[in-house]
Amino acid sequence: MKLMPEIRNSVRAVIIRDGKILLLKKRLSNGYICYGLPGGGQDLGESLEQAVYRECQEEIGAKVTVGPLIHVLDHIQPRASNPSKARHMMEFLLACDVDADYQLQAGSEPDVYQIDIAWHAVDSLNDLPMVPAGLSQVLSDYASSTGLSKCSSSVDSKSTNPSVPQTYISLF
Repeated sequence: MKLMPEIRNSVRAVIIRDGKILLLKKRLSNGYICYGLPGGGQDLGESLEQAVYRECQEEIGAKVTVGPLIHVLDHIQPRASNPSKARHMMEFLLACDVDADYQLQAGSEPDVYQIDIAWHAVDSLNDLPMVPAGLSQVLSDYASSTGLSKCSSSVDSKSTNPSVPQTYISLF
C-alpha cells in the first residue's frame, strides 16, 4: 500500500446529550456498515472551530456550539483505490452541542458515505463498528472521565465562538 504524501487535518464533533452520542451511520465503498462522528476536512485558512461548525451544518444540518478540543487521533486511513493507497490523518475531536430542539436531519452536503444519523447510548459504543479503529474507546474514556455518559451536554456555557480562532490543547 502506497502512502499519499500529504497529511490531512480533519475535525470531528463529539455531541453527547443525556448519555447518548450523535453518530453518522456510513456505508463504505466496499459495503461495510460502520459509525463515525460528524465532521470532515479542514480547509486552508480555516480554524478547527470554523471547520467543525461548517462540517456540522453540511452533514447534520445543525449550527453547533463548539467547545474544547478533547482528543487528537493520529492514524493511517486506507483509501479505496487501485493500486491501494493510504492517507496519514490527524483528526481533531472537539466537544460540541446542538440546540435542545435539534431534530436529526441530513445537512446540505452530507458525507458521501453517510446513510443515517442517530443517537446511540455512550455505554454501547464498544458494540458498534466505529471508524477509525480505536474511536469507540476514546469516546467511552472521555464520557466516563467527564461524567457525560449520564449527564446532559458535552459543552458548558463558556463555549467558543467559531468565528474567533482559538489556540489551545485541553485534553480530558
